[in-house]
Amino acid sequence: TTGPAAAADAAAAVKSSGEEKLAAAWKDLRRELEVLQQVWASKALLEEKGAASSSQQTAKRRELQGAIQTALLSSEVDPLGAARLLQPLLQKGSHSEALNHASETAMHEVVK
Repeated sequence: TTGPAAAADAAAAVKSSGEEKLAAAWKDLRRELEVLQQVWASKALLEEKGAASSSQQTAKRRELQGAIQTALLSSEVDPLGAARLLQPLLQKGSHSEALNHASETAMHEVVK
């Protein structure tokens, strides 16, 4: 089939594929955040037991966790808009020590 109907079908297929990829990327990020939260919880326990860590690092982790949670909640309504919420988190070098590689990669997958 050719013509406008074929073009519309092709456009719909591309859009659907893009939406599926974005939904899968958000799902992966949710999974990675669950792991990262366990890491952060372990760090918090160590800090309580006197391990050396600054309250500034703890505050950064909490700020980052809140920002990612906000993006995850927003993604249920507006996945593209929520992806824009992640961009500043990836651009700031200050969060690099708070994110593990897998979580940072998952965030990049959502944003791209």
